[in-house]
Amino acid sequence: MLNYLGALDDDGELTELGSMMSEFPLDPQLAKMVIASTDYNCSNEILSVTSMLSGKCLDIVVVLFFLSFFFFFMLYKCVGFSFRVWHHHP
Repeated sequence: MLNYLGALDDDGELTELGSMMSEFPLDPQLAKMVIASTDYNCSNEILSVTSMLSGKCLDIVVVLFFLSFFFFFMLYKCVGFSFRVWHHHP
């Protein structure tokens, strides 16, 4: 994976990018994302995403995602039921 991310060259030596990535206390994928964000002028947004994806916040994000999906699904079902009742009983 480190070779794929560009942190290691084909000989297994640390690249300049790999050296920069090692300075971050993050998973390699997140460190590469933070470094690459400077090329796209979106560092603030990527830092927010990275802070959510690293550590315990990831658990909270996953729970919130599934809860929001559950509530959307329930709303969809309720609206569909209400529409069917209204359509059959004008």
